This record gives sequence, C-alpha cells and structure tokens, in this order.
Amino acid sequence: MTLSDHNELFPAIARAKRPLILIPEGAATDIYAAALGFAVVLRRLNADPTVLSLSPTIPRSIEFLPNASQIHTTLEGFQVLHIDIPTDRVRLRELTQEQNEQSLRLTLVPENGCWKPHELRVHVSSYPYDLIV
Repeated sequence: MTLSDHNELFPAIARAKRPLILIPEGAATDIYAAALGFAVVLRRLNADPTVLSLSPTIPRSIEFLPNASQIHTTLEGFQVLHIDIPTDRVRLRELTQEQNEQSLRLTLVPENGCWKPHELRVHVSSYPYDLIV
C-alpha cells in the first residue's frame, strides 16, 4: 500500500507494532540520525521498531549517536518456512537433512506406512514487520 496522504500515513504509524525503518545504502549521517529519532518516537507509541541500514557497514561517523549500536545491517529470520506432517497415523522414525550450495533436502522416514501428498502442508510465516518506512 502506498501512503501518500497524511490521513493514511499517521494512522498507519500509530497502528504499527513492529515497524521496519530502512536506511538507504550510502546514506548521510543525518539520515541515520533521522531514522534513530523516528525509532525513539515509535517506541513512545509502544511499537518495537527495527532500524536496518542497507549498507554492509555502518559509518564510524554516526557512532556518537544514541542507540547507533541498534542499527542492523542484516535481517535474520525474516520469514520462516513451515512443513506440517501429521504423525497421528504415521509415526516418524528418522529425520535427516542434506545441504549443498544449491539446495537443502529433508528426508523423513516413517516407522510404518506412508504419508499421502495431500496430508503434507507447506507454508511460509507472515513477515515479522507490519510497516516498512
């Protein structure tokens, strides 16, 4: 959703519980300061903001800013893949994984019987952020 009007923007900010504040790559010190200041405002609104710099390293020139150490350069656990396999009818005997540079293979061995394709469910969790600024 593109928010271009203050009638949409301010309510979205007020509703946000897990906002993500992005700092563009190569940003100047004042952009970092503005992002950290905005994070303080969001915390006062009972939100839990994350500040992310798209630059691989944070400039030394901003180390003096309060909370500068809370700026992230990577996101971890952005989304989680879930695989649901029923075990009430077919018990799991063994679970192994193999990983190479291109893929990850999970191998499930049942005690007896087999799972049917329609019984397996794969889904991705929702994003942990409810607003991206």
